[in-house]
Amino acid sequence: MAVNKNFVVKNGLEVDTNLIVADANTNKVGIGSTTPRVELDVRGGIAATDISISGVGTIVTLQSTAGTVTNLSGTNLNYSGIGTVGTVLASSANISGITTTTSLNVSGIATIAVGIVTNLGGTNLNYSGIATANSISIGATQVISNERQLQNIVSLDATTTSTIETAIANAPNTFTDLRVTGISTLGTVLVSSGVITATSGIVTYYGDGAYLQNISAGVGIGTSTGLVGYGVTFLNFFGPGVSTAYYSSTTGIATIYFAGGGGSASIGIGSTPGDAFTGIITAGNLWYNSNLGRLFIYYQDNDSAQWVDAAPFNIGVLSPVSIALTSGTASAPSLSFSGDTSTGLFQATPGQQTFVSSGASVLNVNPGGVNVTGVTTSSGGFVGTLTGNVTGNINSTGVSTFASLRATNINTTGVTTSSGGFVGDVTGNATGLSGTPNVTVGFITATEYDITGSTNTLNASGLNVGVATATTFIGAVTGDVTGNATGLSGTPNITVGNIVGAALTLSGNLTVNGTQTIINTQTLEVADKTIGIGSTSSPSDALADGAGIVVYGTTNKSILWQDNSDSFTFSDGIDIKGAVETVSVGATYALSGGRVVLECDAQNGTVFTHNLANGTVGIVSLRNFPATKNSVTTYTILFTQASTAPTSGVGNTVAINGIGTNMTLTPLGVAGFTTSARVATASTVTLSTTADDVDIVSFAVHYNGSGTGTVGNYRVLASGTTGFRFGNVGF
Repeated sequence: MAVNKNFVVKNGLEVDTNLIVADANTNKVGIGSTTPRVELDVRGGIAATDISISGVGTIVTLQSTAGTVTNLSGTNLNYSGIGTVGTVLASSANISGITTTTSLNVSGIATIAVGIVTNLGGTNLNYSGIATANSISIGATQVISNERQLQNIVSLDATTTSTIETAIANAPNTFTDLRVTGISTLGTVLVSSGVITATSGIVTYYGDGAYLQNISAGVGIGTSTGLVGYGVTFLNFFGPGVSTAYYSSTTGIATIYFAGGGGSASIGIGSTPGDAFTGIITAGNLWYNSNLGRLFIYYQDNDSAQWVDAAPFNIGVLSPVSIALTSGTASAPSLSFSGDTSTGLFQATPGQQTFVSSGASVLNVNPGGVNVTGVTTSSGGFVGTLTGNVTGNINSTGVSTFASLRATNINTTGVTTSSGGFVGDVTGNATGLSGTPNVTVGFITATEYDITGSTNTLNASGLNVGVATATTFIGAVTGDVTGNATGLSGTPNITVGNIVGAALTLSGNLTVNGTQTIINTQTLEVADKTIGIGSTSSPSDALADGAGIVVYGTTNKSILWQDNSDSFTFSDGIDIKGAVETVSVGATYALSGGRVVLECDAQNGTVFTHNLANGTVGIVSLRNFPATKNSVTTYTILFTQASTAPTSGVGNTVAINGIGTNMTLTPLGVAGFTTSARVATASTVTLSTTADDVDIVSFAVHYNGSGTGTVGNYRVLASGTTGFRFGNVGF
């Protein structure tokens, strides 16, 4: 439609749907909206070459044709986001984000939260927080230089002075150069380099000088060979020995001259003071008494004068005195040595003295005698009578005579004579025995021993001889016995290394110790019905592992017990005539819905029975079969259907599942897991539905040896023959 004249719309105008709407009732126009919210409501973008806004304008996105607004002006301009402006002229500017501008002129107050100002100038500059500035100028005068030093300041007001003093007081502070006029008090000053200089006045340091470094001050002490050291603050010399003192302001060294000995005291040596000195004896004289070998000093006070021992450690030299000591203990004796307080003398009880060494009592002197603990050694020998008990070892290289001597061991190299007899073991050669002594010994060693006399009897706890001839032997005989041992009677214990004879008959028990027993006989007959192998006081399957019988041949043949499989292993095939398998009743555990878990344990047998009247089989559980690599264990189950209602006794409920669909495998020593059996030609093994029928189902469990705990390493193969019942022929 083309209209070439003015026209008036009074009741509203709508162009297309949601395109242009003019609402006469609300006096609002909408573009892209049928419900305008303001006088002009544009739902979408606006493209214009010039936009003038006299009031407040909020523009979410403002774009020009080139993406840049050349000149933007207004009373209040609010924008959010990132804006890049060449020049901003404003009486007041509030910037909360980041603003980058090459020139910012504010005639009023400008508040900048965080940012960097390259060049900042103004009438009043107030800032709080931390400000970093290379230099600060007031007007044309630079008051803080580029080296951050105060300069060109004639005077400071009280507030500025207080601020600077507070900043300096809050250590630490670092200054490149600090010049102070007037009086300043500094808490801690550390000068890394440079000099502290006072043009006038005094620099006073309070403290003990512990932190002063590289200070060459104070009074130095020197000798003819050189400097001794510095550090003395004040020296005060007095007395007749001081002559003169001289100080050189050029070198800063003070020299003190001494003259004389400092007094009139002297030293003398003699048996008496008259021998040692001539003339008047004055206070301070030293006298060495040549008779006593001691040094004395002449002491004089207001009303007396006397010689005093200069080193009175040897108490009692001049006059005997009595010393009272505490009793003390073995670990802390009352009289001890310097540096070894646990060695010395103490009193355990009144009337006794005990010597201790390192806290242990070694010698006790008491009214009854002397008790010595440990070994007593005398290079000159013991003379006199020694009574009482002697413990420990007695070593004598000469002749020792004892009225009675009892010892655990007596070792002699000469002749030992005893009038009362010898009791105990005697080793070595016993020659020259005469008379009729009673000799009781542990062992008698001789090349040949012949007993003569009317009794021809020798009683000994041990007899080691080359040849022993006796009418009767009583007791145990050890060593090699050659010849004929006839006439043995009683029940002697005979311990020998080897027995060689034509025949040996034992009426009692025979115990053979050692590591190997060899029987070289053609026939071995054992009357006992049971032969034990691997006998031990604490038998276990682990100890029995590998035990069995080995038959030696070109290759050994063995029957060995294996603990890991809980079974015997035959090295070769076996031929069993008339083999009989053990039949066990399968154990059952109730499931829901009248079903049961049928458990077959290989340790109870390999053939099992189950009457389905006792429960429909839901899960078949095969337990304790050996997990031996590449082994197969078979289970055979004889199922008997119930006598009535046989359909309720079908194994695994329905034919499409079949017996063996749900199985649990638990190898010996391994946690169980669930699986299913495989059947031939993808068929199922189902049970008969006829009452009293017998079904035979076999399961073969194959383990490949790749890991006992992984179900994929086991395969279960199931096969069955069902429907066994009595036939009609002959009935």
